[in-house]
Amino acid sequence: PATPVAPATPASPATFDLSGTWDVQVETDQGAGTPPFQLTQKDGALSGKYQGMLGEYPVTGTITGDRFALSFKVSGQVEGTVTVAGTTDGQKIQGKISLAGLAEGTFTGRKK
Repeated sequence: PATPVAPATPASPATFDLSGTWDVQVETDQGAGTPPFQLTQKDGALSGKYQGMLGEYPVTGTITGDRFALSFKVSGQVEGTVTVAGTTDGQKIQGKISLAGLAEGTFTGRKK
């Protein structure tokens, strides 16, 4: 008889809810900043708003388990896409940020 095939394992659901306002500290070789992020999480999708030195932009992303990724397009003095990727424990976030190819750095943040 044929061997049954196990169903594909779905991606791990989000372990934590990132909905809320996050105070974030960004450190890059081009300088530092403290932009707040407002995030809403629905299932594994993230949406929200970045507000900081680059302006104010809508943010989209995903979360799976304790890992998340965000991005937003900027225009004006800086043109391109900012990407943020890291891990969370539900109250803190940390990881790496790329500022539209102009600067790379790290970030940490706490939920308000």
